[in-house]
This record gives sequence, structure tokens and C-alpha cells, in this order.
Amino acid sequence: MLVYMALLGLLMGGAILAAYQLLEDATATRIRVNTDEEANFMLRKVDWALSGATSISSPSAGSSGDTLTVAKPGIGSITIALDGTDMEITRGGDTLPLNSANVTVDSLIFTQIAAVPPVPAAVQVSTTINGRSYGLTKYLR
Repeated sequence: MLVYMALLGLLMGGAILAAYQLLEDATATRIRVNTDEEANFMLRKVDWALSGATSISSPSAGSSGDTLTVAKPGIGSITIALDGTDMEITRGGDTLPLNSANVTVDSLIFTQIAAVPPVPAAVQVSTTINGRSYGLTKYLR
């Protein structure tokens, strides 16, 4: 009888441990997916700002910085910058965060790459969000 109780205890302990691991893995996956989705949203906003831009004020060609300022026809000046742990966009005097409180932007670097014919000029974006690296290169045509 004691042997059966010990076996039942081992089975129950194993089942509880397995359930705990599954819940932990699901939570980690949910956090990773949320981070990826937020990063995708922020990089798509940078892509939108650069699409059709007529000039780039910051960073200058061949340099890097944590602020991107572009002029876009019909919209005016758009600035995307890192403020603490938030990526923010400024348009028409209004500044709004691009990320939610669920993620922290650890770093944000914009690099303007000068044109070398036949390759057009480009802006490279590198960011670290919740410890994960993301990037985008947008060629300006």
C-alpha cells in the first residue's frame, strides 16, 4: 500500500511540474510574440515616415543618431526619437509614443547611408526592444 502511495505521489508531482512548465513556456511565448508585434509596428512607422520623404534633416548623411527627422509632402516635419524607454513620433507639434507600456525600447540608432550609384541612399534603423534586436534598411528612391 505504501508503495502505491509513493508511486501516486511521484505521478502527481510529475504532472504538476509538467503543467507548471507548460504555463511558463506559454507566458514566455506570449511575451516574445507581443515584443515582436510591437517591434514590427514601430519599424513600419519608421518605414511610413521614410516613404516619400523629400529630405532627411537628422541624422546627416554618413552619420548616426537616436533621432530621425524627415520632411514629407503634405504632412510636414516628422521626428522619431527615443525618449527614455519609449520610441516617440512627433508630427505637427503632437508627440505620441509608438510603443505600449508592455515593452521597453533599450536602444534606437538611425544611420543615414549616402548614395553610391547605382545604389540609392538609405536609412538603417537598429533597435533593441525588451533585450531583442530588430532592424530595418529603407532605400530612398
